[in-house]
Amino acid sequence: MNAALTCAITLRNRTGKELRGLTISGDLVTAHGKVPIAEQLCEAATQLPRVADMDAISAGQAGMTNANFILPVSQVRTIAQGKARLYVPLLRLRIEADGMDAVTQTFVIGMKAGGTANARVQPFRLDEMPQTYTQIGSRPLD
Repeated sequence: MNAALTCAITLRNRTGKELRGLTISGDLVTAHGKVPIAEQLCEAATQLPRVADMDAISAGQAGMTNANFILPVSQVRTIAQGKARLYVPLLRLRIEADGMDAVTQTFVIGMKAGGTANARVQPFRLDEMPQTYTQIGSRPLD
């Protein structure tokens, strides 16, 4: 069994010039207090597997691609909350383009809570039956 995330990634070009030769790299890891921060967050030196490429995005425009991320269950670290076993996935992304420094970002992935776009996401419970979640969201870590 695996924890799997299938998602759409939208990149917005907020520069004044066309971006060419874009590469999207990323992986799925687990948030946990006993894991070093460097293994949880995507930083400038973090090397990640390539998941997608884009030819170009014009200035002020956006491009979208689909991606799949898999984390083997053996690498999932749960957090105990009472009798519940919670899983908090982190999506780490690195975006590179010709002539620019890499942009990195880490997102918390979880079940959507509340009706607002900025609402916190809730962790997944692993002490329940395995299931497919469709109402998931993300929140960038600063």
